[in-house]
Amino acid sequence: MEMSSIVYERFYEVLYEHFVGKTWTKNGQGVPDSNSGVAWHTKNPDTGKLWFQEFFGDVVSNPEHFLRKRKEIDRTKASVIQLKDPLLVRAFKLMDFAIPDEIDKSRPSHGQRAAILYQFFLESHFPEHLVENRADLEVFDHKTRKLIHNSREEKNNNDSAPMTDDQLRAAIDEKAVRQLIARFYECIWHSRQEEAWELLAPAFRKRAWKDNFDSFVIGYTNTVAIRNLHVFDINRQGGPGITCKVYYEDDVVTYTSLELGNIGKISVADLENFTERIGRLKEAAGSAGIEGFEKIELQKFFEPAFSEYVWYKCGMKPESITELLPSMETQAIHRLKAISCIRLDDDWLINAIGPIKLHSLR
Repeated sequence: MEMSSIVYERFYEVLYEHFVGKTWTKNGQGVPDSNSGVAWHTKNPDTGKLWFQEFFGDVVSNPEHFLRKRKEIDRTKASVIQLKDPLLVRAFKLMDFAIPDEIDKSRPSHGQRAAILYQFFLESHFPEHLVENRADLEVFDHKTRKLIHNSREEKNNNDSAPMTDDQLRAAIDEKAVRQLIARFYECIWHSRQEEAWELLAPAFRKRAWKDNFDSFVIGYTNTVAIRNLHVFDINRQGGPGITCKVYYEDDVVTYTSLELGNIGKISVADLENFTERIGRLKEAAGSAGIEGFEKIELQKFFEPAFSEYVWYKCGMKPESITELLPSMETQAIHRLKAISCIRLDDDWLINAIGPIKLHSLR
């Protein structure tokens, strides 16, 4: 779920107050300042485990998770904080908020639970924010004791029939998928690869990277920034899956050489020159001990991310590419991906990421 940075400040203070109120042992010392991580590392004297682990351990492992997110806030501009729905549910439970029995009996998802409890939190601690964003944030009607369908993304046109509960759940799932993908690429951009890794389905981690986190990290080594992310064409598959397309601009560090200079402007008349250039690159690859270079498809030599493809194809470490392509520069590369998401134990996770080929219209 997304939470504005302004609300998160209030959320953190309330959470911290309840956490230390239930865990901190007063031994003649005052409660640590909320900007300190000391309280988050206190242990339950009966079990010897961190209180944080007992409350949140199987959702997030870092005891300073909430504090770290607070420290990342740039107070000079508006921003949003991404939090896992199950983590939010536990945090709100720690604050003594609870799902109404009428709703709990229908076994709502973590996303629905988080949205309801978030509304309750705002009603108690930040009502003005709820009033200003009621169309987005109000999901439970206290009078009827039912879920309501008035989110700006989910509300009906005046001429349409009311949404069913299934339609509402589908809309909430779609929003959760959008937030999941946005959070994944935000983590990649800001070098929070461990957090990004946790957003991938276990089967996908095993299938794509053989459960090797270091291999996953290498794949995004050269990413400098990710901009203009758009999630679209969202479709529900049979069962728990959702597919969509994602576009973004990827600023990456690329490597080139004199042989590749202006190669994209070569014409048919320059075919002999092109052959000579590729020959020199092939020889340089052999001298650098790069295996499999001769199997690279010729079309790849014309792409801006050629160096990225070489170390993928030849099983090289990214830093080794400079032996073959010594000139470094940063380029904006347009990415179009097909992404599949799956819900496991009420958590949405990314289950596949694949490229979609871009073809010129002419």
